[in-house]
Amino acid sequence: MIDLAIDTYKRAIELQPNFPDAYCNLANALKEKGKVQDAEECYNTALSLAPNHSDSLNNLANIKREQGNTEDAVNLYLKALDVFPEFAVAHSNLASVLQQQGKLHEALLHYKEAIR
Repeated sequence: MIDLAIDTYKRAIELQPNFPDAYCNLANALKEKGKVQDAEECYNTALSLAPNHSDSLNNLANIKREQGNTEDAVNLYLKALDVFPEFAVAHSNLASVLQQQGKLHEALLHYKEAIR
């Protein structure tokens, strides 16, 4: 079904090339299929169309984190939270990175925000 989703999102982009949600959804499907570089490009395209697209910021941060680039990941999570302060998933993701960095007090604050 993932291939069908990819084809569908590509078709949506053909019909509306300036729709950041379509790029974000395509990126999610590509990442699930293991095409991380293609997914990263799609998130960046979504962000070029809508720099404050919180889902793309969070999802791109996840890729950066998985690549070991925690500094970029933290910055992207923080930007997502600037855009959408109640974004529980971004709070949780950021908290996890901060915990790994040994910043336990900051991590706890973001875990609490995620729960709230």
